Amino acid sequence: VFCFVNFAIVFRHLDRPWTRYVMMSTVILVVLTCRMVTPVKESVAMMYIAVLFAFFYNDLGVALFTSITCFLADLLLILVVRPDLFPEGSSTLPVRYFSFFFVGLVAVSGSRGTKKLLSLVLDRNDTANRNAARLERTFQEIRNASDTLHENTTVLRVEIRQTGANTEGITTSLE
Repeated sequence: VFCFVNFAIVFRHLDRPWTRYVMMSTVILVVLTCRMVTPVKESVAMMYIAVLFAFFYNDLGVALFTSITCFLADLLLILVVRPDLFPEGSSTLPVRYFSFFFVGLVAVSGSRGTKKLLSLVLDRNDTANRNAARLERTFQEIRNASDTLHENTTVLRVEIRQTGANTEGITTSLE
């Protein structure tokens, strides 16, 4: 029920920046709930899904928020709520959190790169639109000049015919 209420709030206010954080918090909550119900220690991999999901927002803050929240939520889960999910082996936990950090870093870097790429595409699109407008103005000027030239040519043809007819009339009357 909580998730559906959150989704309803998010979809009602999609234009607000805070909805991204509510959405990611909901995703993390769903993942944590799944981790709490399952006794499988490998369910930690679901946390990576939340971090990678944050990548699609193309927002550095959301990616950092999600990465840090996943790290803290997992730590709280294995130390307080479900100690039985604590990984075996002395190096497992550092490797897990290094992986969280690395996936978060990839998500943040990818988010920044995608944002820069999108900015570049929008800038190029603006340039293309300006060039298209300039070409349209030039085309219209050429069309106007062509129409004027056509009108002048038509007038000249009529005058040439008239001059030819007048010349024939003069030649006929001189004979």
